[in-house]
Amino acid sequence: MSFFCCIFAALLEGRACIPVIEMSGRAYIRHILSIYSAYIWIRRLINGYKLVDRHLNINYMKVKYLILGAVMMASCTQKSSILSDKSAPLGVQQAAALWTEADGSQADFDQLVADYYCTSDSERVALFESLSRIFENIYQSADMLTVDLLKPTQLTNAAEPQSPDWIMSGYSPLAHFSDDMFANKLAFITIMNFPHYSLEEKNTLGKNWTRQEWAMARMGDVFTTRVPAEVNARMAQAL
Repeated sequence: MSFFCCIFAALLEGRACIPVIEMSGRAYIRHILSIYSAYIWIRRLINGYKLVDRHLNINYMKVKYLILGAVMMASCTQKSSILSDKSAPLGVQQAAALWTEADGSQADFDQLVADYYCTSDSERVALFESLSRIFENIYQSADMLTVDLLKPTQLTNAAEPQSPDWIMSGYSPLAHFSDDMFANKLAFITIMNFPHYSLEEKNTLGKNWTRQEWAMARMGDVFTTRVPAEVNARMAQAL
């Protein structure tokens, strides 16, 4: 009995609660419930054997304040946005860096991460295959449209280009692509699950990457900045 009491006393003193500070809100609650369950179990056991310990009674009061304080900390942790969490995964940090007020509140970002951040390799692979199919179709269609639109002004054996042909030669089907993907949040989902790596990081880390890991790293290169659609359209016209 005294052995369990010593362990529980150490727990109440905070020695076993230090890692709680580094936990997420949900982890806080689970940890708190486990502490409280242990507290109830030991208290019932002691009462069952009619054992009374004044020091343990003091600890009963401590545990009440400990639980209340931990719950308050957990609540604050849940309200504290991932936007400012430097310990978040790299992709989540990169997504947070591109999040603006126009995209939503901090709570909206937290919910997006909770809903779409992959927590297992199988989920990440499935998401990668889905995004690959989507982007392949979009880029393929855009390339085919661009080629057809440029034929009158770039092929020597084509008919004499007319005014609409010259106008459409400066049109980019992908000018609004980035804006649209950030607006529907698909860009953020991509970034948080497939972070961007610099060339130096690719050269260093990529030595041990598999073919699929390299493909996922390249997926992280799709959305690295937020260039407004108007700028992309003007660039297409200038080129």
